[in-house]
Amino acid sequence: MLRMREAANGHVSQKYFLSCPLLSHSNSFGSEMEKRRSWLPRLKPVIIVRRSSYETYRSNIVFSLALILAITFTTPVFADTNPPEDTAHAYHFRTAKEYDAPRYVLNCHTNGAVVSGTKVSLWQATGDISQEWYVDWTSYGQYNRTAVLRSNQNKSLALNANRSAVGTICDMLPSNGNIYNDYNVTLEGDHSVSPTQVKLRLPARYNHTSPVFVTTHGIGNYCTWNYTGVNQTWYMADGPSKQK
Repeated sequence: MLRMREAANGHVSQKYFLSCPLLSHSNSFGSEMEKRRSWLPRLKPVIIVRRSSYETYRSNIVFSLALILAITFTTPVFADTNPPEDTAHAYHFRTAKEYDAPRYVLNCHTNGAVVSGTKVSLWQATGDISQEWYVDWTSYGQYNRTAVLRSNQNKSLALNANRSAVGTICDMLPSNGNIYNDYNVTLEGDHSVSPTQVKLRLPARYNHTSPVFVTTHGIGNYCTWNYTGVNQTWYMADGPSKQK
């Protein structure tokens, strides 16, 4: 009773309260709380990191550069709207568009090897390598590309114009050391169609006061460089010149 009164009057010492045993039901209450806590879902902490404006800017720059590189290196080489013809094969130049028509082609006039000074003629297609041309492109585009027309048998030799007079015979000469405008031929025509239809033209120079074209004069005859002429339209195609 005395301690109860002292407690009521506030005179009970702190030591007494600390030494007092807990009520029996307090332990059961604590256990109950532990059980309830165990029922609660265990949430993982979420950490929100706010990026600085500099980091955002840097990330955007890196992404843009990666995108540019991806586009650059995945763009095919034929992305040009008018890619050049495939020069992995020999070409022939024939006078007839239809595949099954009698075929006459631009021909290096020889029974053996093509050498410097070999003349160029119109001849029936035989499939011989002397009728094959390696097209060494010097400019591209849909219209009027330029190229050096080299013998597929001897690529050091190119179709050449002798500028001494109009009507000179087309021949083959080494391109190395030669005058560029005497062998850099314009393949005049639309290169987006197949077979490509062209005229073989060289620019005016020296005694040729106007552009000159490869002109034919019948089967077995030499071709010449003239201002105008017959059969100067050629159909360009790869593969063997001989008809199947």
